[in-house]
Amino acid sequence: MISAILSAMSTATLRIFSILPALLATFLMISCDQTDDPAGVPCEQDERAETFTADMSRTGAAGLAIFTLHSISPAPPDVGLNDWSISVRSAADDSPLTGCSLKLVPWMPDHNHGSNEPGGIEGEPGTYQVDGLRFVMPGYWENSVELECGAAGDDDDSASDDPGPSLSDSAMFSFCVVG
Repeated sequence: MISAILSAMSTATLRIFSILPALLATFLMISCDQTDDPAGVPCEQDERAETFTADMSRTGAAGLAIFTLHSISPAPPDVGLNDWSISVRSAADDSPLTGCSLKLVPWMPDHNHGSNEPGGIEGEPGTYQVDGLRFVMPGYWENSVELECGAAGDDDDSASDDPGPSLSDSAMFSFCVVG
């Protein structure tokens, strides 16, 4: 009698545990949709994302600099390493902003994380090459270009040089990163 009860309990327990993975998989399929945005919109249709076009420009948040994104490789931005060419000019007199410190800060607001923050290397006056920006996953990314010039961004340790007035500004370029 006791062995029959134990045998029946073991069979019932095995049945419960055998359907547990199926229940868990069903729960995960219901709770996770196939979009990158919590609002349920696929990234390609997200109105926040811009379409990259060569030489797209915008005035910085402080109104002091004009940021022009000349090129992205690959275009459109893709998961993995990306390279950007950005120029910055004075909003006051359109002169190139040279000798500045430029950094790209990527942020994925829908997933609350960022990635690496590569700096720019100046080539032509006021034009900075940013190599090695790594997008770690597909989806909507906000990319802040942060600029420090003059005393704030001067990398030259020479005390005889006049660094001029300091300038700090930033601009946002937001893209859907494909997978």
